[in-house]
Order: sequence, then C-alpha cells, then structure tokens
Amino acid sequence: MKVYVLATGDPDWQNIMTDYKPFGGGWVAAVNEEYLSFYKLTGKLADGTPVLDLGTCERFDVYWQHGLDEPDFEWLIGATFLEALEKLKRPSMRQH
Repeated sequence: MKVYVLATGDPDWQNIMTDYKPFGGGWVAAVNEEYLSFYKLTGKLADGTPVLDLGTCERFDVYWQHGLDEPDFEWLIGATFLEALEKLKRPSMRQH
C-alpha cells in the first residue's frame, strides 16, 4: 500500500511516498532483515492517501531468532499474539 511518509521534528527529512504492508486496522509494517517494524498511521491526505508521521506515530518492532527465514507475513496477520511470540522468540542466553 502506498503511504505518504513525513517526520515531524526532523528538519533533514524529505517527505516521500513509499510502500508498506497493511497490517490490521490503521497499522502498516516494514520488512527488515531479522525484524518487522509496525507503525500506526497518523492520518490521510485530502485524496485519501494514508499518512505516516515517523516523528509522532506509535510503533513497535518484532525480532526473530537469528538465522531463521523471514516469517510468512500472511501467517503473522492471522496469528494470535501468543503464536507470534512463540514463533519469533529468541532463545534465552542463560542456561537453566
């Protein structure tokens, strides 16, 4: 989905149109190496284009275990929170 991206408070940011994966109501996701970034959309332009303000939006990242393939995004959309945690968790560094 095309999203207009701006960054309130960052004088060096150049506003851009970019593609994000839609995720639930009002959220988008960016696929990065070994993690996903989720952003809550912050508004719409007059023509209906979604707006994401990186300077003010709610956000969170989900990391997965090093060496695993990127999770299936379609699976992730339908997964419960606990299923996603179990699949994406990193092993503990401590031995029990």
